[in-house]
Amino acid sequence: MPKRTMVALAAWLALGGLATAGTMNDQNATLVYDVDPVSTTGLGPWVVDLVTQMNSQWFWYRTGDMDHEASINTLGPPQESPSDADFDAGDERVVFLYTADEFTVTVDVLLTGGADGTQRADIAEVVTVQNTTAEPLEFHLFQYCNPAISNTLHDEVGTILGGNTAQVVEDAGSTLQTVVGPWPSQYAVDSAANLLAALGDGSVTDLGQAGGPVGPNVNVAWAFQWDEVIAPEGTFHMSADKVLTPEPATLALVGLGAIGLVARRRRSRR
Repeated sequence: MPKRTMVALAAWLALGGLATAGTMNDQNATLVYDVDPVSTTGLGPWVVDLVTQMNSQWFWYRTGDMDHEASINTLGPPQESPSDADFDAGDERVVFLYTADEFTVTVDVLLTGGADGTQRADIAEVVTVQNTTAEPLEFHLFQYCNPAISNTLHDEVGTILGGNTAQVVEDAGSTLQTVVGPWPSQYAVDSAANLLAALGDGSVTDLGQAGGPVGPNVNVAWAFQWDEVIAPEGTFHMSADKVLTPEPATLALVGLGAIGLVARRRRSRR
């Protein structure tokens, strides 16, 4: 375990090991987060119209002097800044700031829900890594996601499209698609167990370019990897947009509902 991680965990335990967890809300969507230093859950579950659509999603890292990857949670309790820009019930945005000896990591998460019953929602993220030293910093950033579209497992197929888009489709047709930028250096779609084991096995992991498809009959997950050398006092930015699109039958029902609403409005005007 890196010295910075041991110091962060000791500080956390000295504070009583208080949990760092909460819930984000916007319209039909709820996103739970758990960023305890001893947890790797991060974001999740993500619930849309009362149905779970994602189990978990979070970030791992490795610097040039490390012989394994670690969840960013191990950097210690983050400075947490929730906000409610639209003034409805609950916070829809949270910014997490992690501080290490050589760098900081900021994770800015924005949840956008849709109208009730539409099964549409969005999670946008911006990750910023700041090199706080006067020397170049070798930094490897990993993003991991385990979807659970319609709260079901083993009926999904996952694929990496174009090197920067993770797409998971369930057999009913609902789709969870994540587009990231800049283009990752490496990526993989596999079972959740395999990817989590690779990230947590205590040795260096490089994802390669395993784009799938993988599934069904497996708990599909995916991961992206960025291999960067950050200039002295420089920054690296990564953005991701995760969009849930309902199955075609649901879209048709939503469309019929809208047509019915228009018809009722027209009758009421007569």
